This record gives sequence, C-alpha cells and structure tokens, in this order.
Amino acid sequence: MEFSEILQLYSSLFTKQPIYFIPEHSFQTNIMFMKWLSRETDMLETIRPLMDYIFIIKPKSFYYLLYNHIPKREFAPKIKKKDRALNKKEERVLTKVREVLGWSQIELDKNLIIIEEEILSKKRHWEREFGFK
Repeated sequence: MEFSEILQLYSSLFTKQPIYFIPEHSFQTNIMFMKWLSRETDMLETIRPLMDYIFIIKPKSFYYLLYNHIPKREFAPKIKKKDRALNKKEERVLTKVREVLGWSQIELDKNLIIIEEEILSKKRHWEREFGFK
C-alpha cells in the first residue's frame, strides 16, 4: 500500500469523502492512524474506546469503525514528515554513532536534533574520528 493511499484514507476519515475502493491493509496501518489521531487532543475521548477493537476485528472493519466515530471536518490535520533528507556521508556517521552508543533507530531519531548540532555540524572531524577518511 502506497503512502499516498494511506494519506487519502486518513483524509477521508475527517472529510467523509467516499472512497470507492479501500485497499486491504494491515494492523500496522490502523496503528499508524491511531497514532496520528492521538496527536489531536480533542480526539482522545473519541478514539479511546475504539482501542479495544484494534486487534479484535479485521483491519478493514476497524477503518470503518474509525470512519463512523470521527466527527466530520473540512480538512484533515496535517501529518509532519521528516524535514530534510540525509546524504550518504551523514548516514554513515549516524550509523556509526548508533553502533557506538548502542541505540535503536527510535533513540537516534529522538536525539537527532542534538546530534545535528553537535556531531553533524563538525562532520569532517567525526568522519576522521570514525575512520571514514
């Protein structure tokens, strides 16, 4: 399932525009929808009771459940994507930092702002330090 299709499904939850073909998706897609919906503080009371059904009913049925319970809006809330793409040298440095510190990808993402300020701003030094040059 393409990311554009996922965004279209998410948008239709709010705008109530009919989708004539809902592609088969997995539990992971519904979990992603719930994560995005939980960012909206006014939605928390609406989606809290629905969490009990996320693994009990089929993913497509859970989407219909969300569709029926979420109030209609003119637009869906915006989804933030990562601001910038990393080039190959930065990826190598980040991979090495992750290995040295024993971090998972989630920990690396959470600390990315600090790493950009401290390590990627002095990328040449750290490339030499890690033996890339």
